[in-house]
Amino acid sequence: MSSKNLIYITSTDTDVGKTFVSGMLCRGLAEQGHDHHYWKPIQSGSPGDRQVIKQISPETNILEEAYAFDRPLSPDQAAEKQNHLGVDLNKIQTCLDKLSSQEGDLIIEGVGGVRVPLGPESHSLADLLVVHKPIVFIVTRGELGTINHTCLTIEKTWQQGFDVGGIIFSGALNPDNQKSIESLLARHINQDFEFFHLPTVNLSEAKNKDAENKGKVTEHATRL
Repeated sequence: MSSKNLIYITSTDTDVGKTFVSGMLCRGLAEQGHDHHYWKPIQSGSPGDRQVIKQISPETNILEEAYAFDRPLSPDQAAEKQNHLGVDLNKIQTCLDKLSSQEGDLIIEGVGGVRVPLGPESHSLADLLVVHKPIVFIVTRGELGTINHTCLTIEKTWQQGFDVGGIIFSGALNPDNQKSIESLLARHINQDFEFFHLPTVNLSEAKNKDAENKGKVTEHATRL
């Protein structure tokens, strides 16, 4: 991976493992000697995810959020509950323009699922990111209920024009679900997708497990 590359970590829904995956990717880049930065533009809920990233990958340059809301809700709802004016899309875009031009790889973690609205106009973070052409990794669950969510998320991301670098199953994985997803995608999208599995989403185990799978994700990301 050359300098000034963007990696966007998004997901099918919330609490699926985006932060864990972001941290493991940061750690992998650090181990390979890559200059890199982590940024979550909008944080909903306290404590924030920056602390988790720091625990997994202390060497990572962790940037401050553009917005941090107290409640673990979608940004539009969190801002309203906090009597906040809401997310200024121009502010996010200005930050993106500045950060995407700096040296080093930039890992951007999304908020909630890929279509979570930032404000009353229903714009999502993906709507702002697409012009920057990041490499996208989609984090999803591997158990019951994942087929519909995963296929819809991948299809929408691909239709927006993103380069989908890989699909990452977090936690337990039913292999038959992956087979069904691969089969359905093959019928509707003319693109081959890389699939990965990170079985551990427990922070206390992050430094000891998943080394092989983390290495595969990092190696794949650095080739793109």
